[in-house]
Amino acid sequence: MIEPEPDQFCSCGCGRVRMVPQIIEKLAHKPAEIYIKKEVYQKYTCRNCDRFVQARTKSRVFDYTRFDDSAVVGILVSKYADFLPLYRLEQIFGRSGARLSRATLSRLTLKAGALLKPIYEALLIDIKADSKLFADETRIPVLQPGLGKTKTCFAWALCRDDRRWMGNKPSAVAFHFATSREGRHAEAILEGFKGTLQVDAYAGYNRLTRKDRAGGPLTLAFCWTHARRKFEPIEKSGSIEAREVLRRIGELYGIEKVLLSQNASAAVRQAVREVQSKPIVDDLFGYLEVLSSQIPSKSVLGEAVNYTMKIRHGLRIFLTDGRVEMDNNAVENTIRPLALLRKNALFAGSEFGGKVWTIMSSLIGTCKLNGVEPHAYFTWVFEKLANKLPLSEYDKLLPWHCPKGLTAI
Repeated sequence: MIEPEPDQFCSCGCGRVRMVPQIIEKLAHKPAEIYIKKEVYQKYTCRNCDRFVQARTKSRVFDYTRFDDSAVVGILVSKYADFLPLYRLEQIFGRSGARLSRATLSRLTLKAGALLKPIYEALLIDIKADSKLFADETRIPVLQPGLGKTKTCFAWALCRDDRRWMGNKPSAVAFHFATSREGRHAEAILEGFKGTLQVDAYAGYNRLTRKDRAGGPLTLAFCWTHARRKFEPIEKSGSIEAREVLRRIGELYGIEKVLLSQNASAAVRQAVREVQSKPIVDDLFGYLEVLSSQIPSKSVLGEAVNYTMKIRHGLRIFLTDGRVEMDNNAVENTIRPLALLRKNALFAGSEFGGKVWTIMSSLIGTCKLNGVEPHAYFTWVFEKLANKLPLSEYDKLLPWHCPKGLTAI
């Protein structure tokens, strides 16, 4: 409350009446505070019976350390949500008078990853219980101890995002750490999943369509954006044929834009696509088939045409299933934060460190998809873990159950 200066009032002052004040709101900033939290547990003894009692210590996740759970939450959010490498966190803590080495910060993040792994596994089970998912993969460089160089590992992403067709399941993403990009890893992470998988045309997923696959073959829906990218540089060089292909693909995306604006259900999307999109797709593949017989297959345009014709069956899946999107953009968007982490941190210190990357990226990515603020989420989770929540109930700790932080932008 700010009062006027005395010399602003009139000389009599006897008729002064308080009015409704003017309120000015401003966004302000206060740097994060690092402080010592001192908890005093009182002790008592009885001089008659020699009995000793002490107040019960509070349950916390990180017992027997110098770090309060809130400090660990801050470290996790800074590294995995704000993409600050540990050496920068070391500098930030140092400016506040706390000398913490990168090794100490690394140990805390690894311990947190181990504690949160059961929640991550519950997330993966929940995602695979659906019948329509996205999948993609991205690199994770991992330091090779003693060699001073890194090896390329991969994070395989599974994503559920039904918002475009008004599905009733919460959006989620789970990353799986693997030492290579071989298709066997896709088979392992998708064990137990049945239904339609939307991917790019990477051949590593083809083994999932085998008839002898445990649980039956998957239906692979391919990405029109990847097909469009093949023609874009050719069109820029002046190709009339490539421009015609892009025009027709643009018409398909125009129909999808209208469906999105109408919040159309899966059934409505399928019906509209059958009437409006299918003739365009049929005409497009007819045009490409004629074009393939008129141009050299080894030319740049010929390779783009051959690529699109080769995956045409998977490109047509969206016409018969209203849950399927035209592209794989939903999962690619969830991968971008992990790419930023890779750019800033350069590499994971070990394979277990790489697994922690995927665990934390999964939980934070799912928080963002559901509008949950990660700091509030981890604070809530650690409170539950400190109170010894049974392992069988860890599925109740998935981000969309968090009652805090739901106003995040």
